[in-house]
Amino acid sequence: MILAKDLTKTFGKVQALRGVSFSIDSGESVGLIGPNAAGKTTILNIILGHLKPDYGEVKVFGHDPWVDYIKVREFTGVMHEKPLLPRKIRVRDFLKIFSDLRELDCGYVLNLACEYGLRPYFNFKIGDLSRGFLQRLNLIQAIASKPKLLLLDEPTANLDPAARLKTLSLLREMKKRGTTIVVSSHLLGELETFCEKVILIKDGYLVEEGKIEVLAKKYSLYLTYELIVADFEKALSYLNELQNIVNELIIVYSKRKLRVSVNINRLNDFKEFLSKSNFKVLKVEPPSLEDLYRRIVGGDED
Repeated sequence: MILAKDLTKTFGKVQALRGVSFSIDSGESVGLIGPNAAGKTTILNIILGHLKPDYGEVKVFGHDPWVDYIKVREFTGVMHEKPLLPRKIRVRDFLKIFSDLRELDCGYVLNLACEYGLRPYFNFKIGDLSRGFLQRLNLIQAIASKPKLLLLDEPTANLDPAARLKTLSLLREMKKRGTTIVVSSHLLGELETFCEKVILIKDGYLVEEGKIEVLAKKYSLYLTYELIVADFEKALSYLNELQNIVNELIIVYSKRKLRVSVNINRLNDFKEFLSKSNFKVLKVEPPSLEDLYRRIVGGDED
C-alpha cells in the first residue's frame, strides 16, 4: 500500500504541494485528478523516488522511495507523460536491452510490442516514431514486467481509438490480477471505467479522496433512471408524487417513457414509489466522474 503524510514540495517560488496526505490500499485502482499544475505529477514523482519532499513522508509498500529507490523500482512500472527514451536506438534493440535490464523473456516483450502494432517499426529509431507509437512503446516498458505497482501519467494521450480501448482493457485486466494502479489523467470518462477511488488535488492541496460511490452520496449527486409504463394514463396520477422525489422529469409521450434524475440520498423514497406504481425501470445511469469533479473541485477539467 501507499501512505503519504503531509507531503510538501516547493520549486523556487512555486509551492507544488501543501501538506497532502492520502492512502492507497494494495490492489486499488486510483485516479489522481485535478486542474493543470495542481501537483499530480509531483505526487507521482515522489512516490517513484524521483523527488524528495521538503516536508512529510511517503511509504510505498513499506519502503521510503527516496532511500530505497532501487527496491521500489524493482516492483514498479512507470509511464511518464513525456518519456525520456534514447532517440538514436532502434525499437527492437531498445526492447532487447530493456528485457535484459529487467530480466524478462525477450520473446514475450517483443510479442507484446507486436500486439500493440509496433512490429513494422522495429527497425525505426525511437526518435523517428510518431507521438502515438512512442506512447505505445512507453506503455510497453511500463507494463511488461507485470509490476505490483503501476504509475501512469496521461497513459492514453496521443493514442488512436483502437489503441486507447486496448489500453483500458489491459488496465482492467491488471486490476483483476491485483496490481495497484495510480493514474493521473484529464480523461475522466476513461478513469471511471477501471478506477474505484479518486484523489482530487487543486493548487497543491488535497481537496478530497475516497471511493467514487461514497463521494457521490456525500455530495448528493444524481442517478438517472429511464422508466416505462404499460398504462400511461394511469401513470399520470402518480406524477405529482414523483415530482416531489426527483430532481428532473422528462416525459416522452410517444414511447410511454419517463427519464428522471434522482438524488442518491432519496433513493429509498424513489424505490418505495416504484414498488407501488406501475413504472418499470429500463435503464439506470450512475453519476459520472465528471459530475463529481465539477461538484467538488468546481470549474472545468482543463
